[in-house]
Amino acid sequence: GESLLKQGVKRILNPSYVTAVTRPPSSFGGNPFIVEVALAYGGDVPQTDAPTLYRFANRIPLLYDEGADVSRKVISNIDWSIYKVKFPAPLAIVTHICSTKIPFKGVGKEAIAEVPEVEKELEIAIREVARRLRRHLSKLEKIYEVKRRKTIIGKYIPEVSRALAYVSNLNEKVLAKKLQAMLEKDIKTRGVINVPAA
Repeated sequence: GESLLKQGVKRILNPSYVTAVTRPPSSFGGNPFIVEVALAYGGDVPQTDAPTLYRFANRIPLLYDEGADVSRKVISNIDWSIYKVKFPAPLAIVTHICSTKIPFKGVGKEAIAEVPEVEKELEIAIREVARRLRRHLSKLEKIYEVKRRKTIIGKYIPEVSRALAYVSNLNEKVLAKKLQAMLEKDIKTRGVINVPAA
């Protein structure tokens, strides 16, 4: 299932982010099948100009004819900029098709044929993990922006507290602590907690 797929991807690729999805069972020509897809991003995943693809059929890795495989076709047809991925990027996708009859393209059994039902399920699964990645990258952007803001505003706190102390005849250190507390409160209201200064 999804948890085992995620554990395997974490162990082998050591990414900073991993997610997986298992589609509900479907069928083509009376043959049932299940599609599982995992996405790994960052960490030790190598930067490439296109997503790195790892393909499996009934838990057996498919090592050759990647260009002829339906998974590569689906991945190539996706506009990754929609999902905030700019290449070169550390992005890897693992596809697994489990079926009583795998629709191989040729006698070499190294590429999966472009069966419409399989292609549709693969695309749905890949787009689902890509949407999760987009949410993750959006959170990282938000944290980075808050960190940047905290650093910039934090630089002015000593100067502002000094000026306020001069005008109000209050203790400069007390004012600095209050301003720092206001900054921390503002950051928490933006939904980001414990952001260290850059």
